[in-house]
Amino acid sequence: RVIFEGGMAQYAEGGAVQVESGSTASFDRCEFRKNYAEFGGVGFAGTSSTLLFDRCIFTENNAENVGVVVLDQSSFAEFSQCSFLNNSALKYSNDIAIFGSSEVEFTANCSAGTIPDGSDALVDCMGCSSDYPANLLDVACVA
Repeated sequence: RVIFEGGMAQYAEGGAVQVESGSTASFDRCEFRKNYAEFGGVGFAGTSSTLLFDRCIFTENNAENVGVVVLDQSSFAEFSQCSFLNNSALKYSNDIAIFGSSEVEFTANCSAGTIPDGSDALVDCMGCSSDYPANLLDVACVA
Protein backbone atom coordinates (compact mmCIF):
# COMPACT_ATOMS: atom_id res chain seq x y z
CA ARG A 1 0.00 0.00 0.00
CA VAL A 2 1.33 3.44 -0.94
CA ILE A 3 0.86 6.11 1.73
CA PHE A 4 0.69 9.84 0.97
CA GLU A 5 1.19 11.55 4.34
CA GLY A 6 1.94 15.09 5.41
CA GLY A 7 1.89 16.67 1.96
CA MET A 8 1.45 20.44 1.98
CA ALA A 9 0.55 22.99 -0.69
CA GLN A 10 0.17 26.22 1.23
CA TYR A 11 -1.59 28.90 -0.85
CA ALA A 12 -1.85 26.29 -3.63
CA GLU A 13 -3.81 23.27 -4.89
CA GLY A 14 -3.43 19.57 -4.08
CA GLY A 15 -1.59 18.70 -0.87
CA ALA A 16 -0.57 15.24 -2.11
CA VAL A 17 -1.52 15.23 -5.80
CA GLN A 18 -2.13 17.82 -8.50
CA VAL A 19 -3.29 16.52 -11.88
CA GLU A 20 -2.60 18.70 -14.91
CA SER A 21 -5.54 19.77 -17.07
CA GLY A 22 -6.53 17.03 -19.51
CA SER A 23 -4.60 14.30 -17.65
CA THR A 24 -5.58 11.06 -15.90
CA ALA A 25 -4.26 9.68 -12.60
CA SER A 26 -5.12 6.34 -10.98
CA PHE A 27 -4.62 5.29 -7.36
CA ASP A 28 -5.12 1.70 -6.16
CA ARG A 29 -5.08 0.77 -2.45
CA CYS A 30 -3.51 4.06 -1.38
CA GLU A 31 -3.82 5.89 1.91
CA PHE A 32 -3.98 9.67 2.05
CA ARG A 33 -3.30 10.90 5.60
CA LYS A 34 -2.87 14.36 7.08
CA ASN A 35 -2.31 16.22 3.80
CA TYR A 36 -3.09 19.92 3.52
CA ALA A 37 -3.70 22.52 0.80
CA GLU A 38 -5.58 25.74 0.23
CA PHE A 39 -7.78 23.90 -2.32
CA GLY A 40 -7.95 20.10 -2.32
CA GLY A 41 -6.11 18.86 0.76
CA VAL A 42 -5.43 15.53 -0.96
CA GLY A 43 -5.79 16.37 -4.63
CA PHE A 44 -6.79 18.84 -7.28
CA ALA A 45 -7.84 17.82 -10.79
CA GLY A 46 -7.38 20.50 -13.42
CA THR A 47 -9.96 21.17 -16.14
CA SER A 48 -11.03 18.07 -18.10
CA SER A 49 -9.00 15.69 -15.92
CA THR A 50 -9.80 12.23 -14.58
CA LEU A 51 -9.05 10.84 -11.12
CA LEU A 52 -9.60 7.15 -10.37
CA PHE A 53 -9.43 5.88 -6.77
CA ASP A 54 -9.84 2.18 -5.99
CA ARG A 55 -9.91 0.97 -2.37
CA CYS A 56 -8.26 4.13 -1.07
CA ILE A 57 -8.52 5.56 2.43
CA PHE A 58 -8.74 9.31 3.07
CA THR A 59 -8.08 10.19 6.73
CA GLU A 60 -7.56 13.51 8.56
CA ASN A 61 -6.82 15.55 5.43
CA ASN A 62 -7.50 19.27 5.51
CA ALA A 63 -8.21 22.11 3.11
CA GLU A 64 -8.08 25.78 3.99
CA ASN A 65 -10.89 26.65 1.58
CA VAL A 66 -12.46 23.87 -0.46
CA GLY A 67 -12.59 20.08 -0.36
CA VAL A 68 -10.19 17.28 0.31
CA VAL A 69 -10.52 16.39 -3.40
CA VAL A 70 -11.39 19.18 -5.85
CA LEU A 71 -12.54 18.67 -9.44
CA ASP A 72 -12.22 21.69 -11.71
CA GLN A 73 -14.49 22.27 -14.73
CA SER A 74 -15.46 19.19 -16.80
CA SER A 75 -13.42 16.76 -14.69
CA PHE A 76 -14.40 13.25 -13.60
CA ALA A 77 -13.59 11.21 -10.50
CA GLU A 78 -14.45 7.65 -9.62
CA PHE A 79 -14.22 6.37 -6.05
CA SER A 80 -14.55 2.60 -5.83
CA GLN A 81 -14.78 1.15 -2.32
CA CYS A 82 -13.07 4.15 -0.72
CA SER A 83 -13.34 5.37 2.87
CA PHE A 84 -13.47 9.00 4.00
CA LEU A 85 -12.77 9.53 7.72
CA ASN A 86 -12.33 12.78 9.68
CA ASN A 87 -11.49 15.05 6.73
CA SER A 88 -12.22 18.77 6.89
CA ALA A 89 -12.32 21.97 4.92
CA LEU A 90 -12.75 25.32 6.63
CA LYS A 91 -15.17 26.79 4.09
CA TYR A 92 -16.79 24.23 1.75
CA SER A 93 -17.07 20.45 1.36
CA ASN A 94 -15.21 18.29 3.82
CA ASP A 95 -14.65 15.55 1.26
CA ILE A 96 -15.26 16.32 -2.42
CA ALA A 97 -15.90 19.61 -4.18
CA ILE A 98 -16.91 19.73 -7.82
CA PHE A 99 -17.10 22.74 -10.10
CA GLY A 100 -19.24 23.22 -13.20
CA SER A 101 -19.97 20.13 -15.27
CA SER A 102 -17.59 17.85 -13.34
CA GLU A 103 -18.94 14.44 -12.33
CA VAL A 104 -18.34 12.00 -9.48
CA GLU A 105 -19.08 8.28 -9.44
CA PHE A 106 -19.12 6.15 -6.29
CA THR A 107 -19.13 2.40 -5.83
CA ALA A 108 -18.81 1.63 -2.15
CA ASN A 109 -18.98 -1.05 0.47
CA CYS A 110 -21.85 -0.50 2.84
CA SER A 111 -19.72 -0.81 5.96
CA ALA A 112 -19.04 1.99 8.45
CA GLY A 113 -16.92 4.84 7.17
CA THR A 114 -17.70 4.36 3.49
CA ILE A 115 -20.09 6.18 1.23
CA PRO A 116 -23.21 4.01 0.93
CA ASP A 117 -25.34 6.40 -1.11
CA GLY A 118 -25.43 9.85 -2.64
CA SER A 119 -27.06 11.45 0.40
CA ASP A 120 -23.99 10.59 2.51
CA ALA A 121 -21.43 11.45 -0.14
CA LEU A 122 -20.31 14.77 1.38
CA VAL A 123 -20.05 16.30 -2.07
CA ASP A 124 -20.56 20.02 -2.67
CA CYS A 125 -21.12 21.50 -6.08
CA MET A 126 -20.10 25.09 -6.79
CA GLY A 127 -21.59 26.66 -9.92
CA CYS A 128 -23.15 23.41 -11.13
CA SER A 129 -26.17 23.24 -13.40
CA SER A 130 -29.64 23.33 -11.92
CA ASP A 131 -30.00 19.56 -12.32
CA TYR A 132 -27.43 18.86 -9.59
CA PRO A 133 -27.17 16.27 -7.95
CA ALA A 134 -27.19 14.64 -11.41
CA ASN A 135 -23.42 15.22 -11.23
CA LEU A 136 -23.34 12.16 -8.94
CA LEU A 137 -23.34 9.08 -11.15
CA ASP A 138 -24.13 5.43 -10.41
CA VAL A 139 -23.96 5.57 -6.64
CA ALA A 140 -24.15 1.93 -5.55
CA CYS A 141 -23.19 -0.49 -2.82
CA VAL A 142 -21.26 -3.64 -3.62
CA ALA A 143 -20.96 -6.89 -1.70
